[in-house]
Amino acid sequence: MFQAFFAAELARRVGTRVEIGLTDRLVEGVLSSVSGELALVVETTSYTPSVTTAIPLSAIVFVRIPATAA
Repeated sequence: MFQAFFAAELARRVGTRVEIGLTDRLVEGVLSSVSGELALVVETTSYTPSVTTAIPLSAIVFVRIPATAA
């Protein structure tokens, strides 16, 4: 039940800049889409071209939405 609520809340944030914490790294970028099992984040840095990362919802430790994005 929690995963469905979590996916629905993330889906409301599509297009928003997010920081997603995983157990081994931090993914920063724009939330592109959310399905029942995956979140897609377009990572953007000044050093590399945009990279789309698929993150299983079950692997997410935390999600932070910077105040400038809210």
